[in-house]
Amino acid sequence: MNTHQIIENDGLYLRGTVIGSKARAFKSKDDGRVSVMISHDIAYDGELLSWTQYVDPSEVEGLKLEGLEVLEFPSHEKFKPITLKILRSKVYQNRLSVTSAEVMESEAA
Repeated sequence: MNTHQIIENDGLYLRGTVIGSKARAFKSKDDGRVSVMISHDIAYDGELLSWTQYVDPSEVEGLKLEGLEVLEFPSHEKFKPITLKILRSKVYQNRLSVTSAEVMESEAA
């Protein structure tokens, strides 16, 4: 394994189970543009984390809005394992809150 591969695979990884997802649309106070907050609740090792993504509706496939109501949004299948590479996180009210993460490829079963 070369040094580039080692650095690329470095980081905090978390494996858990998606137990719920929700989405909410809102208008930005600055410029009035519509954005969507997608939140996933993931159970891991007896704990629960919240993974929140803020997205531009025009850049996300599978996201359908009617005004500020979210009709459909991309989510991960409930009760299926997921592995995240956590890029940015914080602890809020004794709960891990992830604000930036990458979903890792599933391992072969």
